[in-house]
Amino acid sequence: MGEEVDNSILKYMKEGNMFKFELGAEVKDTITRFQGVITGRTEWLYGCRRYGLTSRKLRDNKPIEAQWFDEPQLVEVKVSKTQKVKKPTFGPKPDPSRPHG
Repeated sequence: MGEEVDNSILKYMKEGNMFKFELGAEVKDTITRFQGVITGRTEWLYGCRRYGLTSRKLRDNKPIEAQWFDEPQLVEVKVSKTQKVKKPTFGPKPDPSRPHG
């Protein structure tokens, strides 16, 4: 039985299964109606994908702690262009090309 499980995991990984939502997307949980920006995501060994959502709202003038939800219960929310989260411009960059000579 252990071999069957291992083979199914390898098949799943080879198929290139990707996350349904991108980091920075705004989504809503269909059960609790919690809405927020995806600030983290995890994938577990047997295929469970979870997303950490950070609300844009404040509670008592403080950020609300991120909440985690399973991928199937989330839906993407249409957000106006002015509200979209910009991707960071910091971090590793490719080496600039240098002239040879």
